[in-house]
Amino acid sequence: RTARINIRRFYKKRAIRIIPAFVLFTGTILLLCSVSPRQMLYAVTFTTSFFFWQAYKPLQHLWSLSVEEQFYLAWPLIFARGLGDAKRWCWLVLIACPIIRAIFVRQGLVYLDHAAVLDSVAAGCLLAFYREQIQRAIAKVSGSGVVFAAFCLMMPILSLVMNKVESFSWMLVPLGTIVPLFVAVVIGAAIERSD
Repeated sequence: RTARINIRRFYKKRAIRIIPAFVLFTGTILLLCSVSPRQMLYAVTFTTSFFFWQAYKPLQHLWSLSVEEQFYLAWPLIFARGLGDAKRWCWLVLIACPIIRAIFVRQGLVYLDHAAVLDSVAAGCLLAFYREQIQRAIAKVSGSGVVFAAFCLMMPILSLVMNKVESFSWMLVPLGTIVPLFVAVVIGAAIERSD
C-alpha cells in the first residue's frame, strides 16, 4: 500500500508467527534424537534448502522454511530500492530459477533442486504486485458464463496433466501450481458473479 517496508515491524511479525513453533519442534528433535552438530547447524541457520540430502531426516522438511527465511532476509533489502526494482528482481528470479534447476539436472546435481525454488516466492510477490490487474481480469472472466464454465472444466483436466509433472523439475514452479491458481480464479469469479 505504501511502497515501503517498516523493517522492524516486518521482522517482528514474522518472528512471532514462525519462531515459537520452530523452536518447539526443532528443540524437541534435537533433544530426543541423535542429530550431528552439522545437521543441527543446517536447521538453526535455515540452510536446509542448500543441504537437503545431508540434513537429519525428520528436519529435512525445514527446507521450505529455509527458503522462506532467506526470502525474509533479502526482501527488505530488495524492496528498499523501490517498488520497480522489487518487481524487476521478482521477474529475474522467476526466469533464473528454472534455468538453474535445468543446469543442476543436466549436471546430475538433482540433490541441489531445493536450493533453486525461490521462483515460487517471487511468483507470490508478483501476484501481490499485480493484484488489481488480476482482479480486473477475474471480473472479465466472471462476466461470461461460457468462459466461467470453461475455467471450471479445465481444473480437473489440468489436475491430471500436472500430476504427471515431476516436482522440482526444471519447469517454472508457477506452472506446477497452475491448478491452485485456477481454483483461486474460479472462486474469485464465482464471488464476482454472486454479487
